[in-house]
Parts: sequence; C-alpha cells; structure tokens
Amino acid sequence: RESTGTARSMGMGGAFTSLGADMSSFGYNPAGFGMYQRNEISVSLGLGVTTAKNYNGYSGAGNSATRFSINNAGASLKVYEGTGKLVAVNFAFGYNKMADYNYSFAYESPITKSSLVDAFSDIANAGGLYINSDNKISDPRGYYDYDMNPYYWGAVMGYKGGLINRGANGWYPDEVGNANILQTTNVDSRGSAGEFSFAFGFNISNIVYLGASLDIQSISRKQIIYYNEYFDYADGEAPNPDVMPYQLQNFEFGQSMQVNGSGVGAKFGVVVRPVESLRIGFSVHTPTYYSIAYRYEASLSSVARSVGSDPYGWASPNGYVYA
Repeated sequence: RESTGTARSMGMGGAFTSLGADMSSFGYNPAGFGMYQRNEISVSLGLGVTTAKNYNGYSGAGNSATRFSINNAGASLKVYEGTGKLVAVNFAFGYNKMADYNYSFAYESPITKSSLVDAFSDIANAGGLYINSDNKISDPRGYYDYDMNPYYWGAVMGYKGGLINRGANGWYPDEVGNANILQTTNVDSRGSAGEFSFAFGFNISNIVYLGASLDIQSISRKQIIYYNEYFDYADGEAPNPDVMPYQLQNFEFGQSMQVNGSGVGAKFGVVVRPVESLRIGFSVHTPTYYSIAYRYEASLSSVARSVGSDPYGWASPNGYVYA
C-alpha cells in the first residue's frame, strides 16, 4: 500500500502501528483511537505531481499529471469517560486513501525495423487462429471476433486492419516491407483506492489501548494506452508494387482498462504503554473480500497507401486505404 494518510504518519513513512491519537490509525491500528482525550475532526489534503522525461524530449500527449486530493478525513468522538479501569471509549469514522492511480506519460523508441505486427503474427500462429469459410478469423473452438479470449484481440484486429494475413506456412505480416519504423506510446491513468472505516477505541488505565474497525474499500481506476507505429521507406527500399500493392503507412493500437469495485474487511489492534517512553503495538488486518467489475476494450485503425494497381478496389480517391 502507499504511504498516505495524515502529514504526521506520512512523515514517519507509515511506521505508525504503536502510535495513535491520529486519523491515520484507520489504516494502521484502530487501537490508536483509544488514545484520544478529546473530540477531533481532521482533514489532510495532498498534492500529487508526477513527471517523466525521455532521452530525446518526446512528450506526446503530456508527461505529467498534477492533482489535488483528500488523503485522509475523519472524526473521533468520545462516547464514554470513566474514572475506573476503563478510562474512555472513542468512536471514529472517516476515509483514508490507499492508492493513487493518477499519472500520464509518453515515450517513443529509436527508429527500428521490428514491429508489433510481428507479435500479432506470432500470437495468431501460437493460438491456432484460422480464416473460416465466412472469411472471418476464428480460434480452434470456432469463436471469432470479440467472442475470443481477449489475448487474441490484437491479432484479430491486425487481420481486420490489413496488418497480417495467413498463407500456406501460417500467419505473416502483410503490407509491411523493410521499413524504418517509429514507435510512440501514450499512457493516461486516473483513479484511486480508498477505505471508509468505522472504529472503536478503548483506553484501559492509560496503559492498554484496544481497537477494532469495520472497513469498506472502494476502487476506481481507468487506464488508456495508445500505441502508434509510423512506417517510412528509405530511397530504393520500397517494396515492389507488383508484389505489395498496398503498403502500410501507420497504425494505432488502443487499449482501455476500467476497474470498479468495493470490498469489506476488518482490523483489530492493541497498543501497550508500560512506561511513558515506550509503546508496543500489534494489529491484525483481515483479508478484504471484493466484488470487482473489470472492463477491457481494444481498437485498431490503420492507413495504407495504394502504390500499385489497387487490385481489390480498396483505395479511396486520394490513394489511401483506411481500416
């Protein structure tokens, strides 16, 4: 987990199991709420700044993300105060951020001869994909398109986008010769994971502190990745138009992942203070039982140029083929 919470707990790097009287006890040890001697309401704000630099200065859609957030918020209320061994009982409720998924970055590779198209061909061959009688790409079970395992979706869209094809010896890159290839990637992620807690803390003789909490966790995250390749042929290296009448110019492979869910768990803790200068803490966190919805999408678009006789009649009036 990330070290989020109040400024006090973050300043200690999360070493907070045996300390208390702080709203970050929600995340570490609920026994810390037994140490409160008065009511308190607290809000801790955060400013997240992420940046990245590439060796050649490529920035794409942006290499930074700056966001304000609420790291921790809550209230501790004294519900009982006594004069015997049970000195006090405190009830607390609040929110603690567990993880921050907000970031953006972009990068590009040096000019290369390798392509993701090669990987699509390898995936199709390894998965036993074939073209059925309806001219659709299928897996060995007869499923096609989105009914397939998403692992094969890149290969499926590669075939639909004219990037790969199948011959007598299996799948191979199509419309791609010995090109110089520039590859770029843009990644954008948003979301966070947080925990809403209800806790009780008990103070026994100002020596032993006990606590328990019921925790409801929430996760929301969306990540988008755009991968692009741009093809360029040096003088004298362009494929023979009679052999390759359509030549790939560029393509974009997009992937989107979205996760939403909630879970429930509990924490139990104890802190013992035998002398004023020593505190010994122990806590048990149960597993969190989640219900999660996961959504994955992928898309591919490509642009090829008709350099021959346009044998299939695919080219638009400007000579390009869009898929």
